[in-house]
Amino acid sequence: MNKGIKYFGIDISQKVFDVTDSDGNYYQFKNNEL
Repeated sequence: MNKGIKYFGIDISQKVFDVTDSDGNYYQFKNNEL
């Protein structure tokens, strides 16, 4: 496997969006207007 490639899974909902990367890290961001 090429170590320079990173994969992300993204789930977007009305209030938040969740991101998980190929290293198993999990992030959650508020989905709001700026």
